Amino acid sequence: MTVWEMAEHLARQQHGVISRRQCLELGMLDTQVTRAGRERGPWQRVLPGIYAVTTGQLTQAGLVAAAVLFGGPTSQVSGCLLYTSDAADDN
Repeated sequence: MTVWEMAEHLARQQHGVISRRQCLELGMLDTQVTRAGRERGPWQRVLPGIYAVTTGQLTQAGLVAAAVLFGGPTSQVSGCLLYTSDAADDN
């Protein structure tokens, strides 16, 4: 499996998003991540250092996952946003 395939596999497990840090940990070069996140690249920049590997709009669960990745390992999501996100995935 290539690093690109590993990155896309990880992103699918995270509702379509991945962080720059995760890409580098998988073995991607910094320049590869930068190119992928450029305006005409295959990935969309969601937040600084956070990318969507799909085209089109992210689901609410994808946006929440992006926020958690951006916030770091101690970030948390609570309240109605989490409930709404779970409900949206059921539809």
